[in-house]
Amino acid sequence: VPALTNPNASNSPEGWNFIGNPYPSPIDFDKVLLLKPSYMLNSMYRWDPSTKSYISYINGISSHLNFNQYIPSMQGFWVRVDNNTPPVGINLLLDNTCRVTDPDTVSSPFLKSNTGPSPLLRFQLQSAHSRALSVLYFDPAASNGFDKEYDAYYLEADQANSVELASICTQQHLSINGLDLDSMFQQVIPLMHVVKSVDQYRIEITEFSGFP
Repeated sequence: VPALTNPNASNSPEGWNFIGNPYPSPIDFDKVLLLKPSYMLNSMYRWDPSTKSYISYINGISSHLNFNQYIPSMQGFWVRVDNNTPPVGINLLLDNTCRVTDPDTVSSPFLKSNTGPSPLLRFQLQSAHSRALSVLYFDPAASNGFDKEYDAYYLEADQANSVELASICTQQHLSINGLDLDSMFQQVIPLMHVVKSVDQYRIEITEFSGFP
């Protein structure tokens, strides 16, 4: 794939890795993070065949409400390494500490991070054929630039009638955008959207929580 002008852009092929869950049980991505190399970003991405779009997860927050950190048996998922990674010798080693053996854990409703009630805004762009979701949240440890611990890229669905929706941060498209808590009421956040056919479209806020 030809190199792009900006190798750190979310649509660049550089650094993306497709990983498979090798166990006959789900694994917990939060526990995978405890084993990850330092140069791997903290976000995880999976394809959702029901919506025909990519869903993302980071810092206890998902782009879709019905998505969480649990990766089913034999399911593939995407992770990314940063631009300072050496070209060889990269390993993600999984062990039994990642496994989930209690089925009630995986089937429980998705909960946000237990670190505290972060102010969170979830919104979507929808047509009769497709929808795209995006999340903004505010965290005292996040910056207004890209943070590998708090932000997740937006991966385009690239389907015939799909819609695309993301926030823009330092020229990159994000599905989950963690922002500095102190600048909560002073933010102008640009959005990216794409529609591919003549249709009726609706943009709406689906969750507004944790705000004073």
